[in-house]
Amino acid sequence: MATIPAAGHISNAARTQTEVKADLDDTIACLRQVPGSAQTPLSVTIATGSITPAGSGGFLTVDTEASAATDDLTNIVTTNYPDGSCLLVRNNNAARFVVLKHAAGGAGQLNLDRSVDYSLDDTKKWILIQRRGADWYEIFRGPRRLTSLTVSQSSNFTVANEDGGKTFLCSNTITANLLAASSAGNGFVITIKNVGTGTITIDGSGSETIDGNTTSTLPIGWSARIACDGSNWSTLASTGPQPSINPIINGNMEIWQHGTSFAAAANAQYSADRFAIGTGSAAVITIGRSTNVPTVAQAGMLFNYSYEIDVTTADASVGSTDLTYIRTSIEGYDWRHYAQRQFTLSFWVFSSKTGTHCVAFRNSGADRTYIAEYTVNAVDTWEYKTVIVTASPSAGTWNYTTGIGVTIYWVQMAGTTFHASAGAWQTGSGLATSNQVNVMDSTSNFFRLTGVKLEAGSVATQIEYIPFEEEYRRCLRYYQKSFQLSVTPAQNVGTIGSYQVSAPVTSTAIVTRSISLQAPMRISPSFLTFNPSAANDQPRNITDGVDDVSASPVPYERLWQLQFTPNAANTLGDVHAIHWIGHSDF
Repeated sequence: MATIPAAGHISNAARTQTEVKADLDDTIACLRQVPGSAQTPLSVTIATGSITPAGSGGFLTVDTEASAATDDLTNIVTTNYPDGSCLLVRNNNAARFVVLKHAAGGAGQLNLDRSVDYSLDDTKKWILIQRRGADWYEIFRGPRRLTSLTVSQSSNFTVANEDGGKTFLCSNTITANLLAASSAGNGFVITIKNVGTGTITIDGSGSETIDGNTTSTLPIGWSARIACDGSNWSTLASTGPQPSINPIINGNMEIWQHGTSFAAAANAQYSADRFAIGTGSAAVITIGRSTNVPTVAQAGMLFNYSYEIDVTTADASVGSTDLTYIRTSIEGYDWRHYAQRQFTLSFWVFSSKTGTHCVAFRNSGADRTYIAEYTVNAVDTWEYKTVIVTASPSAGTWNYTTGIGVTIYWVQMAGTTFHASAGAWQTGSGLATSNQVNVMDSTSNFFRLTGVKLEAGSVATQIEYIPFEEEYRRCLRYYQKSFQLSVTPAQNVGTIGSYQVSAPVTSTAIVTRSISLQAPMRISPSFLTFNPSAANDQPRNITDGVDDVSASPVPYERLWQLQFTPNAANTLGDVHAIHWIGHSDF
């Protein structure tokens, strides 16, 4: 074993030429033991789990005993290397794997990072170790620690011991299976990111947990950096898309001020706030609120409701002017942010018809339309769809203030009058292609919709959390009512929530009162009044139990004025009540 001469030993005048030559030879021998000193790699072969390098080099290539496909290396004899020496080790043959065993026992044992074995299964992999006393200790390994590798995954996969430090970019709905924590070892870290449109499940090995749970899910756009402590796993950091306000108001179908069920629904009937039906065929449908929604495992979040179309009278023969759709409109002020820019629409859909469905985008002047096709793959199954739309043109009649910015149509049937090509903005007002299936062709058919989101760019992200009261406030710009939130506006449903006023005098003179709205509305709304205790639209003198003579609402954006003529027996202090709705939606 060569050692470097002590400082000043060669320069000492007492040294003979022979001693100086010996000192220089020892120095050269020591330099050859330094990894990277340009020497030829020293080839060694495992014998009963051990190797004894000759000491003439610091770069070792190790082969398996008897050319076995795999072999364990438990000890490196230290005889020819002084304390503090370093060895750079790799396997000699890419077809034969050398497994470095952690702390196998005995002199020259290997103490490895994370207390886990390390497999040299590629000639590009290496490990740098240093002798400290009777043992060897890992200093560095490569190439995985030199770079943080990025790996794309689109199907189920299992994380391997050699994947430490990697980032997995995952698409589709797949599972990332973690290796056993005992194999990963304390300090093993990976990053998993959901770059697709499905949900990524991270599954611990056996009963091992991630933050106390056997599985963890990553919604669209989210990533997690997870670490092993040798027994279980924990999340070091979790990041997702920056929140943005979804211009699709009530895209989660939470607010239903208009009512939750409408049989034989009329054209333009609203049910979920901001969503209306379009009908124009022999088909008869019931629209309303459904609790049939995507599961948390599917969507990565909990939905309460979906918008449902239930076909009660079928129309199997599509006439040229037949049309059925669900629509919602984005106000011009909100649409302006997305106009003339690429954007992405995403939504969850449930249809009883497989095949091509269409979603269309049309401007306020109905002279520019974009049609996109999407495919329903399975009958009566929730599926997540994304549609990327090219920038809208500047030409055409567009509104960027309080009018319609763009209307979005989910089409269920469309005759030839409404057919146009897909994939580009075009003139005209087409809403579907000739490939559109007919969801109206059977009374067994349903169409459901929820989780609707529109955002700039070409990447769909999970619909963001908006507090219920905030989403409700946004809906009030387009529709308000005096009734309780859960009550469908109607005559003769009781006085709870009604506007009530005390008669200022004993008289039948016209009474005028200004009533503040709950929020400013888009424009001065259309108003309807409802008698709370009889089947008409008159105010009610609830003190006398009789109807008043007449009522005239005068609407403004922030308030409305009620003008009514009291009943003949009205006296000072009599209480008069009336229900109302204000509607400024499109």
